[in-house]
Amino acid sequence: MKKAALIFCLVLFLTGTSLVAQPPGGAHRGPGGPGGPGGDHKLFRIAHALDLSEEQREEWRAVVAAQRESLRPLFEEMEMIQMKLNELLEIDDPDPAEVGLLVIDLRQLRGDVADSRELLEAQLADLLTAEQL
Repeated sequence: MKKAALIFCLVLFLTGTSLVAQPPGGAHRGPGGPGGPGGDHKLFRIAHALDLSEEQREEWRAVVAAQRESLRPLFEEMEMIQMKLNELLEIDDPDPAEVGLLVIDLRQLRGDVADSRELLEAQLADLLTAEQL
């Protein structure tokens, strides 16, 4: 349990706690994203704290980048659904069934994002030695 909590905290620290709530591209730009001024700094702090080898650091970067890229289509779809939902809710008499379907779609996509985060945590844990865990 302690190991899982540590990995979860590290993932949140590296990827940003608002990854799920960000619009498409939000996790990819600016501070904290790849190429952003905060991204390498966060990775360095984690690498330093865990005493990751250079090989582990490179693998860590690759795993996180692949996860972010795999989430891009989900975030784009979530944004489109949210826009449709907002438009529907702005009219005087929105169709409850249509609103409900969009909410269900958003919930499913959020579940997919959560599944992806769990996979990321497992992949990052696999990169660590027993002592680092």
